[in-house]
Amino acid sequence: MGCFLISLSGLFGSGKTTNINFLLDHFKKNGISADTITLYRNEVNQRKLMLATARYIKKNGLSDCMTDEYKMLMEAIGLKMAFEEYAVPVMEKNQVVMFDRYTDTYMIDFEKYPPARDILLSFPVCDISIILDIDYVTAAKRIELRGRKMIDNIELLQAKRVEYQNARLKNNKKYYIIDSLRPMDEVYNEVLSVVKSGIEEKRKKSGKILLLGYYSERFLNAAAMFYRTVHLSERDDKQVLSEIADSEVIVFRSPFVLDDAMINAAEKLRCIIRAGSGIEGISPLYKQKDREIQLKVIRRNHYPVAELVIAVVLNALRRIPEAINSVKSLQWQKNDFVGHNLMGKTVGIIGFGAIGQRTAGLMSCFGTDIIVYDRSIEKQEKQKVLNNIGGRTLSLNELAKQSDIIVLSVSYSDEAYGLVSEKLLSLMKSSAVIVNVSRGKVVCNKAMFSFLKKNPEAVYATDVYSSEPIENKPLYQLSNFMGTPHIGAQTHETRCEIEDEIFAELRKLQS
Repeated sequence: MGCFLISLSGLFGSGKTTNINFLLDHFKKNGISADTITLYRNEVNQRKLMLATARYIKKNGLSDCMTDEYKMLMEAIGLKMAFEEYAVPVMEKNQVVMFDRYTDTYMIDFEKYPPARDILLSFPVCDISIILDIDYVTAAKRIELRGRKMIDNIELLQAKRVEYQNARLKNNKKYYIIDSLRPMDEVYNEVLSVVKSGIEEKRKKSGKILLLGYYSERFLNAAAMFYRTVHLSERDDKQVLSEIADSEVIVFRSPFVLDDAMINAAEKLRCIIRAGSGIEGISPLYKQKDREIQLKVIRRNHYPVAELVIAVVLNALRRIPEAINSVKSLQWQKNDFVGHNLMGKTVGIIGFGAIGQRTAGLMSCFGTDIIVYDRSIEKQEKQKVLNNIGGRTLSLNELAKQSDIIVLSVSYSDEAYGLVSEKLLSLMKSSAVIVNVSRGKVVCNKAMFSFLKKNPEAVYATDVYSSEPIENKPLYQLSNFMGTPHIGAQTHETRCEIEDEIFAELRKLQS
């Protein structure tokens, strides 16, 4: 995110591999965050590489009998494949991407085997590309002195590079080639100067971006580096209103909302980026034709939410938190914590979207019977997942009757409001474990309170609430109630994925 250094050989400039860390430290001391990745040719599957080489030879009518040329060709194609698999996704998420040199690719004749690096550098995906290199003539002389053949047409390669530079400039993309055949400090100071000037130019052109909610320091630093940002971590609607008038982009996550007053006040608003699932917290006024406000929803939460469901169910069946606390209290209550197996249980899933499907897949690994209720279960992709895990569909009422465990993962809508009512609860088993990762308003709290009071073996676990942060309710005080503070997507990995995608969207909007 922000700046990324892509190394092909493990070196930057000339010298030892520690040069990469030296450069990263150099950036850090000057307030620029950066990450790095090293691409070696052996990261590409050998069989896949050989097949790709064979296809290239056939397509271009080349002979594969010359061993040296064949090796060179494999080297170029392998490098290209490594870039496509590892580097291009990185380039798409970063503003500044820097490459080290990889002189061996120069040995490949341009007419027959285009050097993979030069092909890929034509991809105009990042705003600033920096190449640490030595000039072709110097490289040719060095290699020839070692008794190895250099590329035949240096002039043609140089002309092609100029062509790439011009193509990128037309797309407002910057492309710098920095001579690395100099003292290290001199090279890195020039790199730093180029990066700083590019960042400053980017910030000047940026409209105001309002960030609402909790984000990592990594993301906030990278966003502030390239854009004019204002960050509010705690929900304060009055403060949002005071900042929203001149904001062009709003990035928000729960518990923040964008109500009618906020949308009306946001006169310069061009785009709303919702970092999470569900858009019920956004006023429909953003859809007005005269506003032309884009809405982008970033959903990366189905894996961690499904894993939380498994954790909660296992806790409910085995009373793990209570058992841990008993040991901490120096009590040996082994016979008081006889729980239940998950294997063999019937798991009912209400709502078979991404979260429901992932939960079903994980639950099936425990030897459970999966039954599903979904309003659009006829969709082909849902049927395919259901068939793969050996699941079946039932009506909502039948699912309630047969399930030992019920997972609520339905998308929120007017239809879903109060779905788990007194009537539906009356159909459930007295020992049912109910897990809600949908929305708080899907469950009638009053009816759930009565159900849990009447059935002490039943459990209601929820990660979502009708109002967040929570208010004091009698339901939350019951011993068979389990609540978590909306942490479904709160993992480091998911946060990084979401923030990387936000950054990529900001790049598109500001380019």
